[in-house]
Amino acid sequence: MTSEQFQSNPKPEAYDPFRGGPFQSAEPPRTVMYAYYLMLTNAVLTVVGMVYGATLLPEIRREAREMEAGSLTGSTLETIVTIGIGIGFVISVITVVLWIWIAFASRAGKNWARITGTVLFGVDTLSILFSITSDSSTVPTIVINSLSWVIDLAIVILWWGTQSSAYFRPAPESTPPSPGPGQPGPWNY
Repeated sequence: MTSEQFQSNPKPEAYDPFRGGPFQSAEPPRTVMYAYYLMLTNAVLTVVGMVYGATLLPEIRREAREMEAGSLTGSTLETIVTIGIGIGFVISVITVVLWIWIAFASRAGKNWARITGTVLFGVDTLSILFSITSDSSTVPTIVINSLSWVIDLAIVILWWGTQSSAYFRPAPESTPPSPGPGQPGPWNY
C-alpha cells in the first residue's frame, strides 16, 4: 500500500489472522447469527415467563399470608409482596433489554458483548440452581427457566467456537507503511 492509498483509506479492513488478510465478508459467520437468534428467542422466553408470573400473583399473595402467620399487618404484608413482585418484574425487564442489546452488539462483532453474555450465563446458572431448590417453584417455572438455561448454554458454545472467535478478534491497529531506502521518512533529514 502506497502512502497515497493509506491517506485515502485511513480505516483498514477487518483483518483475518487465520488467512493473513482481510475478511472475505463483513457478514458475521453463521454461528454468530445462530447465537443472535437464540438471544432474541431468550428475550421472548423471558417475556413469556413474566406473563406466566403475572398469572400467579393471587397465589403468591395467598401463600405469603399463610406463611407470615399473623405477625404482620395486612397492609405491611401487601407492601412487602408488591415490592418483591416489582423487583422481579424490573429484573425481568432488564434481562430482556440486556439480551436484545447483547444480541445486536454480538452480531456487530463486539467482543465485550460475548464476554458480558458469558458472565450473564454464569449468573443465570446460579439463578436456575436457586430456582430448582426453592420450595415455591412451580413446574412451569422450572421448565421455562431450564429451557432458558439450555438456550444460554447453546449461545455460549456458539460464541466461543472457532468461527465466532475469529469474527470477534479485533483487527490489528494499522500503521502507515514504512518508507523504503532513499524515500523521505521521519529519520531522513
